[in-house]
Amino acid sequence: GEPLAFEDLPGARALRGERVGPKEVLIRHADGKEVPILLSAAPTFDADGMVTGAVVAFEDITVLKELERRRAEWNSIIAHDLRQPLNAIALHAQILARSTAGAAPAVSETVQQIRALATRLNRMIQDLLDLSRLEVRKLPMDRRPVDVAAVVRESVARIAMEAPDRRFEAHVSETRLEILADPDRLAQVMDNLLTNAVKYGRADTTVQVAVETADDAVVVAVSNEGAGIPPDELPRLFRRFRRVEGAGPSTKGIGLGLYITRELLRAHGGEITVASEPGATTTFRFTLPRAR
Repeated sequence: GEPLAFEDLPGARALRGERVGPKEVLIRHADGKEVPILLSAAPTFDADGMVTGAVVAFEDITVLKELERRRAEWNSIIAHDLRQPLNAIALHAQILARSTAGAAPAVSETVQQIRALATRLNRMIQDLLDLSRLEVRKLPMDRRPVDVAAVVRESVARIAMEAPDRRFEAHVSETRLEILADPDRLAQVMDNLLTNAVKYGRADTTVQVAVETADDAVVVAVSNEGAGIPPDELPRLFRRFRRVEGAGPSTKGIGLGLYITRELLRAHGGEITVASEPGATTTFRFTLPRAR
């Protein structure tokens, strides 16, 4: 969305010895038409290792971008059409819960299961919508100064209410750690990580959350103790529709949570990593630049 300065052009960077891309850019013609391009560049060297030139490759990806746009549009339509009957189910389940107050335990339990399933389906639909918007870079962001510590505490309190049988501990290094971010999206990141920590952690252990500073960044870590993640799964963990093998029936989902979490953080200039010791501790750690 912004013009590239001459020194940032791939050819200029390659002549300085850098490798660039593949990177998605737009080329704007004199008539205003924009063409999406996948661009790569690399330096060439002589026998002494000195840069002698550069190779720059442009690939027109107009057709791919149109397919991507149509897929995102289709996903949005499907998600919207699914949400209408789902909202009706949730509303009727709420009415049933009120009218069956004091009824037999089996009746109350069935109504609660309907409400829980409706809530889970609603989260899945929201994940699909977010995926579609992320793919076409149209996910709305309302960036403003945000206190990370406050968002973390609120998320911990919210997930603790949903999982009253689990213990949570939050350690915050400072009273206020301000970044420029969308507070709702940041809360979504925290909710995803905390929900995963509850799902995959042992019931008798504590979910640990730490918020610290490192140079000009805020670092947030979410840890749980449980079966852990096999080493061969770690490189694929943030892919779309990916779930850890052997997750079991209690961890149902469509495998979009971590992918969306990573893309939301990248949209804020941040990044996320994971470290896991099978049978012990798993820690997701993300960084975000501090507001200046």
